[in-house]
Amino acid sequence: MTKPRKKRTPATSLVLPSHAKINLFLDVLRRRPDGYHDIATLMHEISLADTVRLYDAPSGGIRVECDMPGIPSGRDNLAYKAASALRRRCGIRRGVRIVLQKQIPPGAGLGGGSSNAASVLKGLNRLWKLRLGRAELVELAAGIGSDVPFFIVGGTALCTGRGEKVRRLGVRGGLNFVLVFPPFGISTAGVYQGLKVAPPGPDTGGINLTLVKIRTILSNGLKGNLRFRNAAEILFNSLEEPAFRLFPEVKKLKATVARACSGGALLCGSGSAVFGLCRSVREAASTARALSKTTGCEAVPAKSRR
Repeated sequence: MTKPRKKRTPATSLVLPSHAKINLFLDVLRRRPDGYHDIATLMHEISLADTVRLYDAPSGGIRVECDMPGIPSGRDNLAYKAASALRRRCGIRRGVRIVLQKQIPPGAGLGGGSSNAASVLKGLNRLWKLRLGRAELVELAAGIGSDVPFFIVGGTALCTGRGEKVRRLGVRGGLNFVLVFPPFGISTAGVYQGLKVAPPGPDTGGINLTLVKIRTILSNGLKGNLRFRNAAEILFNSLEEPAFRLFPEVKKLKATVARACSGGALLCGSGSAVFGLCRSVREAASTARALSKTTGCEAVPAKSRR
């Protein structure tokens, strides 16, 4: 006699990694009529990650808990906004408890909050069995924050518009880095306020020219591995100048990291973190130890997310 199959118990919790990003190339092209800026950037997902734990609550609201002091737990948290937006989009009345275990410092330019929001969208889509496709999640993510759509797609991607238009590249990451964290964060809004860019108006071709430059430099790696040499050639960030005016000590930190790393260094997004490009895992580990001692800042090795 065949034994009856046991009914599967519906999942009530989920644990997801929430990876950081760096911008290997970031060009701010012009101010938009809506107050945002048009950018062209090459985003790259890296191994440094938070952990997002989701606990389904059949009744109740949205609750966010975090083990890092200073992180908002209410409506100002992007993870909260993601859960709220998903509930509105799908007419869901279920609640959720979101527990964030942080490794990505806030205000570092690594996209920690945006990554958390994307993990919540993807996780609740699974936990609540909503069956939303990637395109629907990206559309929802764009309303939460400019970097959130990238983390829905992940990998290495060209991002345009205000960052919400994402085109994933067919490359496998194989890069090694050192991340160096000053003991303070930098306001993205403050950096953009100090940026001198073209006023609102029709695009003069800057976006297309920037994308051509990126594709040309990466052409040998577009269908294979993202190579050290190509990545070293492309490093550029137009937010460095206004960030360095606000925080000259970060400019000095970048120079120190650049001298220590064989592939150069770059500000992470709008800062405050700086990354250095290394040839190998061994170089990244030894350089991180050395920079921790010489700079007095936390320095950790990282690599492309596999």
